[in-house]
Amino acid sequence: MIGKIAKTSMKEQLRSPVILLLSLLTAPLFVLIYVLFFPSETSSFDVAYYSQERNQALLEYMNNWSMEDQTVNLNMHWVNSPQEGSKDIEQGEAQVLVIIPEGFEDSLDQVKSGLREQSERVIFSGDLSSSMYSIAFIMTYSSIDQYISQRTGHISPFAMEEQPLGNSMELREIDYYIPGLMIFALIILLFQVSMNLSGLVESGILKRLRLTRATTLEILSGYSIPVVLIGLCSFFLTLLVAKLFGSNLHGNWLLTALVALLTTLAITATGMIVSAFASSTSSAFIMANFPLMLFMFFSGAMYPIKKITMFNLGNISIGVFDLLPTTHGVNALHKLLVLQSDFSGILYELICLTLLTVLFLAFGVRLYYKRQMEIG
Repeated sequence: MIGKIAKTSMKEQLRSPVILLLSLLTAPLFVLIYVLFFPSETSSFDVAYYSQERNQALLEYMNNWSMEDQTVNLNMHWVNSPQEGSKDIEQGEAQVLVIIPEGFEDSLDQVKSGLREQSERVIFSGDLSSSMYSIAFIMTYSSIDQYISQRTGHISPFAMEEQPLGNSMELREIDYYIPGLMIFALIILLFQVSMNLSGLVESGILKRLRLTRATTLEILSGYSIPVVLIGLCSFFLTLLVAKLFGSNLHGNWLLTALVALLTTLAITATGMIVSAFASSTSSAFIMANFPLMLFMFFSGAMYPIKKITMFNLGNISIGVFDLLPTTHGVNALHKLLVLQSDFSGILYELICLTLLTVLFLAFGVRLYYKRQMEIG
């Protein structure tokens, strides 16, 4: 009897090949994504380098420097000003900025000859709330320390100064995770949107709505507006709880609300796309896990993701995961609440969020109409 029941159950599984494939291949597919986009065993950190005198010897040394076990390397690039280096950090194109003072090489000669004890002060700047900054700072510091030791024959004869960007010095440990958790509060709306809309098909309500001559846009809007409001409430409730427990995050709240709204609409549109392929709430629940995992693990919502550039558009580098709206949501919130950016500082994120939201909504409405509402 057990065998017959199992055989019948297996046939039922095979009737839903999409769900079966998602169940089998989701985790292996994410392993493949990690292998494709993070293939090297070597961890490299992008370092912005500024020096008025263009200390080429130090730059080349740092660019070729690596740990003894060959697991960490520095990817150095020149910037024309400290402001440009700070912008690179905000855009995710560098984890730390090194500013070499004027007269640095001369001070090393003086240290070598015994005329002074330390070199000119080297400045390190970055986002102290980022775990990647901490590692990049240690690696960069170590490379400069070794260069100076070899150059002067003395151990650590240089002074350093650390300059945090924005509000990152004042933050508590919990503040590091709040922007990602605020976006996560929106990501989980995927389940609600996709299950609600697929439930219309399963329950037969969609057929009755079609008889009222309601358009696809009207139906989807009517069922999505409450979800959007719930998502915004969850978003700000997450921030409120953080503030009640001592969070030091602060910034432009109007821009924060705009980022939340755009991200919520993009996630709602993703739920529409999922529901277009689902004929029941259970299948929608399973299917929604795939975009949810993409949004969680490849946008920086759960842990920082190093930007992987696909191509450059003028002065702007387009990353692989810039195709995810949550990537821009997380980045915009981090800039607003941690780095204290203004409108111009998150303009790229706002443009990308707007374009992706419009694209996802148009595609979601069209796909839902074609697969769930069109007759014949």
